[in-house]
Parts: sequence; structure tokens; C-alpha cells
Amino acid sequence: MPPFKKLILVAMLSYGATAASAASVAEYNSPDRYDWWKYLQLLEKNVQQEMPAGSTVQASDAQRMQLLRAVGSPLQRLGTARAMLGDSMGAIAAFDTFEQLTLYQQRKGQPHADDDARLAAATPRDAIHAIVEAASKRQIVILNESHHVPMHRAFAAALARELRKIGFDTLAVETFGTTPNAWPYIHEQTGYYSNEPVFGHFLREARQDGWAFVQYEEERADRGADDYPRQRELEQAENIQSRIFASRPNARVFIYVGYSHSVETPIANKREDDVRMASHVRRITGIDPLTIDQTVMYAHAAPGAEQASYQQAQAKSDSQRPFVLLGPGGQQEVFGAYRNGVDMQVIHPRYAAGASGRPGWYAMLPQLQPHRIPANLYPATGRKLITARATGADLHAVPYDAIVISADAPAPQLMLPPGSYTLLESL
Repeated sequence: MPPFKKLILVAMLSYGATAASAASVAEYNSPDRYDWWKYLQLLEKNVQQEMPAGSTVQASDAQRMQLLRAVGSPLQRLGTARAMLGDSMGAIAAFDTFEQLTLYQQRKGQPHADDDARLAAATPRDAIHAIVEAASKRQIVILNESHHVPMHRAFAAALARELRKIGFDTLAVETFGTTPNAWPYIHEQTGYYSNEPVFGHFLREARQDGWAFVQYEEERADRGADDYPRQRELEQAENIQSRIFASRPNARVFIYVGYSHSVETPIANKREDDVRMASHVRRITGIDPLTIDQTVMYAHAAPGAEQASYQQAQAKSDSQRPFVLLGPGGQQEVFGAYRNGVDMQVIHPRYAAGASGRPGWYAMLPQLQPHRIPANLYPATGRKLITARATGADLHAVPYDAIVISADAPAPQLMLPPGSYTLLESL
């Protein structure tokens, strides 16, 4: 990933800010940092050159595989870069295109024969309330995310806030590097995905609320490629046992994972079983975790990329809050690939855009309030990146917000908690 080449101190927000020193800007431009903006532009150019607009619409299998070899990895990285820079729906669109090439949507989106009947009989309930009620009797909660969807981190932050109130005390997060507690703030090396501002807010709030951070991902050089997936699932679970429950058997743990690490089936009976992390956690600790999916039921850039039951499911509630669906007997209903694999499934509504120009799901983060970007920072032509950083903070800290603004579109507002901020532009 290319290093930062040039970032310029352009403004101080009028929230009590003071001038930053030239030295701090030089530190921000140091060659050991990542330039997500330059990276984004390189990826966009790569994808545009290799995959002209509309090239996937009627592609043959051979053409689709050729496109996948050319742009499969760049599309995934483009989605991550867009998420890092505030373009949440653009991130989803990039992954939707990748999944169109892999036919993943067709595989995961196949409905079950009884889906329509289950949906018709189901009633909605607020997701946070339902999860907290179920978690009150549990010691472990496992929630997943799609790594390119900041909305999932907003929900995780809202859930963590409530779990802390009922005695949960330990936060184990897949993205954590080996030293998540090495800094008194959320550092760019705290984790890879936690460089994204909403993830950074989630972790800052969690630290303020007194959560203990635990790293459980294991990066071992001695694993062969064929053995890697199975061993990774096992080692994650073994680390959760050794780093948490071995010394604190009564700890109450919120584990935040990617995708199918949350799946409990098939049930693990021995160490050698080829199963997911959640299943190994249950076997090793003897604790039945509350497992929750939120990666299936949410709006996509193109409705055709959504899970087959999503449109009907999201119509069950007119709320702009995430919800779950309960069957007539009070049972949790789960649709798509995670049916029979997790205990609960969160359905994110089709959020309306906020007055700030940012997605409506920011309402799950009430500490973040909209602040206009000064008009003199708007580009006369093209685009630029605006990054908001706490004034006087270490410039290796994760930014509080980042957004790309364009000369030909209304500028969205920055979403920031109370404080003093320095704005940096990347040209």
C-alpha cells in the first residue's frame, strides 16, 4: 500500500481548536503511514481499465472468470478503501460487483421453501432490546460484521453500550493486532479494519466505558495454505480460552468477528473438526454463546444483490432502527445462509439519508453530530479528501471522520463527537 505523499493542514474547526504545529503535519506525512486516498484512486483506475461499465451484465462464464482474475482482488480492496474514506454505499457496491462475478449472491440468496410463510407470520422487535434480553442469561455474545460495512460497527457500538450495562466486561475483536492496549487511544496499529473512523469510534467509546480489550487472532508463519482456514478457526477459539477464561472464568465476553466465524454448526466434538470459531469456543469453554448475524439482511447498492427475503423482511417494520423477527412461538427467525447456524439475525432497515448527507444509521451513534465543512475547503474541480483529527492528538491515531467531497455534488457533513478538531485535505 503506498505511503502518504502529501497532506496539507487546511483548517481548524471552530470547536475550540488551536493551531497545529508544522512538526505534527510532517509526522502525518511520514513514509511509514498509509495513504488510503491515493490507494483509492489507484484501485478505481485499475478497476475502470480492466472492467468497463456494464461488462458484467451479460458476461459468459469464461468472460466472468477472466474479469474475476483481473479485478477480483482490486474490487475487494476498493470496497475496503471506500469504507475507510466515508463512502459506505460505494464500498457495498464494490463488493456487490465482486460477488456478482463469483456468483456468490446466487449461491447465498436461494430462499428456503418456507421463507414466505415464516415472514408472513413473524413480528418485529427492536434488535438491541431483544439481544440484551437474551444476553442477560449468557456469558458470551458473538456478533459478526462484513468488513466493508461501517454500519455494522455502528450497531456493534450501540450493542456494546448496552451489554456493558448488564455486566459484560471483555471485548475481543478479530481485527485487533497483537498489542491493542499499547496506546491510550485507538492507534492505526490497534488493528487493520479499525482504521475506519466508525470502527475507531466504536473502540474509543468501548474503552471509555471500561471494556477490557483482548486480541485473539493468531498469525502463524508455520501454517500451510491448505490447513490455514481450519487451523485459524481452532486457534482463535483456543486463544479466547487461554487469554480470557483461563484466568477469569467468570468473565462476560463480547466477541466481534467477521462473517461466518459466528456460526455454531456443525457442532465441534473434537479438536480436529473442520468447524467455525464459535463452535470451537462452545466445545473448549463449555459455554454456549449467543451468536448473532447481521451480514445477510441489509440494503445493497443494487436491490438485485440483496438476500432474496430482504425486501419482504424489511417491510415488516417501519422503524429506522435495526430489528429481529420473532415467529408465532417467540422463536428467533433467521434467513439465508446462516439459518440453523446462529441464534439470532439482525435486519437493518433501508436507512433514509440524514440531513447531514450521511447515512441514517449514524443515529445509532448519538454522540456524533453533523458539522459543516468550511466552504473555502470545497474543491473548484474534481474531488478531495477531508480528514478530521482531534487537535493536538498523535497523528498516528485513527481519525474521527474522513469524507470525500466533490465539486459537482453537495458536500456531506462531518460526523464528530464534542471536541476540537483539525481538518486535513488530501489532494
